[in-house]
Amino acid sequence: MLLKNLCKKLLFAALVPALPFACVSVGLAQEASPVLALNRFAQYQGRYAVSFPITQAYRSQIHNQPNDMSVSADVDGACYAVVCVDMNEFDGNADKLFDDVETYAQRANHARMVRQAPLALRSFPGREVELENDNGFQRISRDYLVGRRLYKISAQAPARKLNREMALEFLDSFALLDGNAPAPVPAPSAEPAPAAPTIMPSAAPVVPMPAPQATIPSLGDHRYVNRRGEYFMELPGTPSESSTRPDPKGPELHSAELIVQGVGYFVTYFQMGSREMDWANVQTDPLAALFSLWKQDVVQNFHASVSYERHAQVAGRAGYEAEFVLPNGTHHVARMLMVGRRCYHIVVAGSDVTGEKPCVRASLDSFGIID
Repeated sequence: MLLKNLCKKLLFAALVPALPFACVSVGLAQEASPVLALNRFAQYQGRYAVSFPITQAYRSQIHNQPNDMSVSADVDGACYAVVCVDMNEFDGNADKLFDDVETYAQRANHARMVRQAPLALRSFPGREVELENDNGFQRISRDYLVGRRLYKISAQAPARKLNREMALEFLDSFALLDGNAPAPVPAPSAEPAPAAPTIMPSAAPVVPMPAPQATIPSLGDHRYVNRRGEYFMELPGTPSESSTRPDPKGPELHSAELIVQGVGYFVTYFQMGSREMDWANVQTDPLAALFSLWKQDVVQNFHASVSYERHAQVAGRAGYEAEFVLPNGTHHVARMLMVGRRCYHIVVAGSDVTGEKPCVRASLDSFGIID
């Protein structure tokens, strides 16, 4: 029964996102669509990362539910997916598990196996399998057993041949970030932050003001990794992610936001363009100049006062920390750092939030850079 339910989950997760594209004409779909870029996705707990292809014909649409380990995307009428399942009752026989999953997939898809090869990911066992049927269905998948966790990485098309080069590029991009344990914290860099580009104060992040609350929630054991796999942070839940462009001529802001028990956790970053770089290149200290602009913008736009400001180590790099107090009594403890051309703002906000509280410092200190 356990195996049957597992196989159904694997099959369902891989098939459902591709169904709306069943009406795509076979002739059009078979035309090669070169990969223009890759959309990197990191699982929210930092277990793995994978890159979905972006083509001229179709930009990948990523499907991922909050707190779900699996993810899928639609690309040119084909489904690209990573299904992740923990098996508490698994007996440890990897070959039998792979055989059973493949047998079920062949039966469910009325397909035959055309290729099978053993694989290994680090020291973990794996297998690559290719299926097809007379109706044009094709799937190339790789299964890896990491402890008691099964990963199935697959590319499949319901009624046509896959773009094999694109499918293999997707399969090759899969990477474990943690093995079978929590992701390690990257060692702090000994190098100072590079001279960094900046952003005009009109595009400074706008931080929402959570409702007052006396209790700051515990972080627990929840590591959040943003979808692009660039940074991580210990949070008491999974934040929502969004992207905006406040200035049509300025950079795009990427934000993660979580409010729990009246306490807000925010990470915002942007990638500098030529305009911001030109401004930074004429500054004696670009990092200090950018911090000054950001502080001025928060004070003016939110009528905030500054409790303190100081240099700080942020993710092992030179940065700044400041505590802002808004007229409604909300405190915002914020850090800023530069990583190459990318500028990060990390904020914990709430009525009972101060920079000296251990739980606030623990949250800010947990921020780390992956990429």
